[in-house]
Amino acid sequence: MHSTSTETRRFHRWGTLFLAMVFLLSSGSAWAQEEDDEAPEQIIVTGSHIKRSSFEGPSPVEVLTRDDFALQQPEVITDITRRLTGNTGAEFQEDQFTQNATSGTASVNLRGLGLSSTLVLINGRRAVTSPGAPNTGATFIDINNFPVDLIERVEIVKDGAAALYGSDAVAGVFNFITRDFEGFELTGSWQSTTEDLATKDAQEDLRLAAVFGVQGDRSRFTGNISWLNRKPLDFENRKFTLEQDGVLLGTSGLGSPPSFIPLGVNPAGFAPLVQAADPGCDTAENSQTIPGGVVLPGGVGSPTTCQFQFAPSFQLVGRETRIDGFGTFEHDLTDTIKVFAEIGWNTHRNSRTTSPSFPALSFPQIPAANPGNPTGTGVGAGDGVPVVFFGRAFGEARGPEVSRNQIDTWRVVGGFEGELQDVVSLTGGPELPDFISDVTWSFDYIWTESRLNLRTADTLAQNFFDALDGFAGPDCDRGGAGAPTDPDCFFFNPFASALTAGPGDPGFNDPLVIDEILGKIEATTTTQLQVFDALFGGTALDLPGGRLGWALGFQYRSESRDLETDDNSQADRFLFTVGTPEVSARRGVFSVFGELQLPVIDGVEIQFAVRHENYTTAGNSTDPKIGVKIEPFQMPGLDAAPEFLLGTTIRANYSTAFRAPSLFQQTATGTALEGLVDTPTSPLSPQTFRAQRNFGDPDLDNEESETISAGLTFEPLDGLSVSADWWYFDYEDIIVRPSAQAILNAIAAAGAAPGSAAEQAVCNATPGCLSILRDPDAGNALLRVNTTFFNAASVTTDGFDFAFEYTFMPNDWTDPGFDLGVFNLKWDATYIRQFEIDAGGGLGKVDVAGQRNFTNFSSSLPELRWNLGLIWTWENLTIANFVRYIDDYEDDEGLDGTPGDKIDSWTTWDLSIAYQFEEILGGTTILSTSLINVTDEDPPNVLTNGGFDTKVHDPRGRLWQVGLTHIF
Repeated sequence: MHSTSTETRRFHRWGTLFLAMVFLLSSGSAWAQEEDDEAPEQIIVTGSHIKRSSFEGPSPVEVLTRDDFALQQPEVITDITRRLTGNTGAEFQEDQFTQNATSGTASVNLRGLGLSSTLVLINGRRAVTSPGAPNTGATFIDINNFPVDLIERVEIVKDGAAALYGSDAVAGVFNFITRDFEGFELTGSWQSTTEDLATKDAQEDLRLAAVFGVQGDRSRFTGNISWLNRKPLDFENRKFTLEQDGVLLGTSGLGSPPSFIPLGVNPAGFAPLVQAADPGCDTAENSQTIPGGVVLPGGVGSPTTCQFQFAPSFQLVGRETRIDGFGTFEHDLTDTIKVFAEIGWNTHRNSRTTSPSFPALSFPQIPAANPGNPTGTGVGAGDGVPVVFFGRAFGEARGPEVSRNQIDTWRVVGGFEGELQDVVSLTGGPELPDFISDVTWSFDYIWTESRLNLRTADTLAQNFFDALDGFAGPDCDRGGAGAPTDPDCFFFNPFASALTAGPGDPGFNDPLVIDEILGKIEATTTTQLQVFDALFGGTALDLPGGRLGWALGFQYRSESRDLETDDNSQADRFLFTVGTPEVSARRGVFSVFGELQLPVIDGVEIQFAVRHENYTTAGNSTDPKIGVKIEPFQMPGLDAAPEFLLGTTIRANYSTAFRAPSLFQQTATGTALEGLVDTPTSPLSPQTFRAQRNFGDPDLDNEESETISAGLTFEPLDGLSVSADWWYFDYEDIIVRPSAQAILNAIAAAGAAPGSAAEQAVCNATPGCLSILRDPDAGNALLRVNTTFFNAASVTTDGFDFAFEYTFMPNDWTDPGFDLGVFNLKWDATYIRQFEIDAGGGLGKVDVAGQRNFTNFSSSLPELRWNLGLIWTWENLTIANFVRYIDDYEDDEGLDGTPGDKIDSWTTWDLSIAYQFEEILGGTTILSTSLINVTDEDPPNVLTNGGFDTKVHDPRGRLWQVGLTHIF
């Protein structure tokens, strides 16, 4: 266990004292009822620290209200965000092949600029990063931790916002704002895949939630609690995950039964020095003999491999249980001074199946005495020759292994806000001058922590090697004479003959031996964030267009990340999983920021903002922003324009932004298991499943960007709004983990032989590549690719957002004698015009818009996405239709050896129906049902492990959902 630093302990003590003051001052007449006439509320809108009464500022801000996403009947937050057209390449569902440690979590990825490049806030305040990281090493906020039933609206700033919010706001900001609610609300919902509805294989979700709130004149409290139980969905329930166009997916040349190379002439007649499949390969489930394999120098003949399909062991959706609770509290101490608090907690338990065991990435020799050695005259004959082993300890006969994640997250917020004049008046002070009497202030403290416990299993390397040599068993003296003479020592038989052997047979594997060679992996990662915020604001001067608004703020953050692992992982004792040392890292961040809102004349507003942020471990950055909003037909002399032009708004912004390297990128060592296509000259080409071990670098520099955006909103008719925005990002010094596939491709292009000095030379010349590890005793088969994070990449991207919304009532046009209700037609789209990357190393720049980007640091980037919705409301009935389109794009992985295949476009239709019943059980009842993906469209085929793109498409097919909400 790691001790907390003196700085963090001091921070925690002061934070605890601050929260105690909050709750002390909020005690007393919390629910006193007083009548006050209130002016329209001024609020802080995302994209500005200056209070205003509307969402209209210079920044391009998209606002999703509760009415918008209630039509989608979300179960978790990602059900809202994954459908947004500007959010591309996010990770929001199960994918053990590229994000093994993030099961059950969800992220956002504005503009495809990376999971770490979008800042996520809740009620305008920072949240702790997820302790789990995907294979790329990106850090992100798990949005599924936020209470979906309690979200009132989502405000999305869609350009750089570091000048206002600091590091990570490169691509923009998602701000989730919670509800003020009075009463008691109960919700229950059930969702199921329809393809499997008649069987026990259906993937089902059952969810229960309660929201409760009290609203007094001086005090307000809103809270919720929810429970979600999710059943799994196996790969075998969706055939596209197992085979496409005759190509088996999720396969390995290292299976159980294994393959082997005889190291001499043998009685069984296998060709010496030539790989052969286990004779019992085809009798085992999910295994088959295929041509190809290793031929050692001097060998003659055609090799074969026992190919194992591990895909049936995996799941598209894991088994999951979530319990969430969240509450907000406010109390007015005076008419303008209030105390506020938040508290949140959630626990998430996820389990999913995986391979029965992992491959042996070193290729041991098995002695002739091993009873399963197939080169002899019979099982247990012992008259064969030693063989080189290509396989894994266990296959389909043992059944899948189960990996388990548990994530617990806690959040506590407390603070005060008010006006300066009231503070002075409370202390008996005089009336302040007008220019400072309306100054507002706020102070808050945030403490939040998230802890991930990951448990799985792997084969203990030395125990496995000992067992192959006959030195297994709890009483075996490994330093003695050993097998086969020691009765306390046993062999492990990894060959197909073990599948039919019974107790007493020479090839039988004793359960004690199996227990001895398997080891449990356990790792606990804890991330913590503490923040002190101070913000002051007000107005100062009268300008021709109104009062000048200003804001000034200070912030101090303390971040930490701690990893604890089991002894076997620390000592790197596993056969496949590469262990990692325990790591403890922490840092402090101080920032100061300011903002001006200048209403120059009627119809013209200018925003200036600047922020300086200093890291104890990553240097500093100063970032400005300037934005202009023009309502041309509100300007003097132009306000007599035609009515259809009066709602026109033009906006433009320029800003710089930065992202500091995360603690993970600076300190962590992580291992990812990748489905790779090795070099054509490799003995295991064309596909293999190998480890990439990536190392942190404490000397990484900040990422930096420039952002320009310009937009137009036009309201030619009542109820009609049309908008278009252009955005441009120039993003440099991006921190990336190199693509192991790109490294192998570079080696192949150079014609470097596996294991040669030329191969290492290519690695040395490739950014981030440290070494290529191969086994010289097994034909230089690939073992592992070692890499490190580096600052080298850049992105230049631009594109357009479009939105159209028209609300109309047919009765305004004609009178059929009855009410036709209200129609709302909406369409939004995002088009990526270019996404030009430079990965460094002299590789040049290339436009990767419209590609899957498996072989570089970018994410999946379909060029065009759009949603078209038609919502009809008639009295208490609402029917919502949404058609969603994702453009086709190229696959650059090519497991069949032909990268460049098209991933087809995908169009789905969602239908929701809701009816509201009044005065039932003293309240309102809403009954709803939905069909998601009405026409049951499979995701487009991708020749990769899993068979589809987990960052873009949904594999579940048609979903039927029924929900019931009662509001007392």
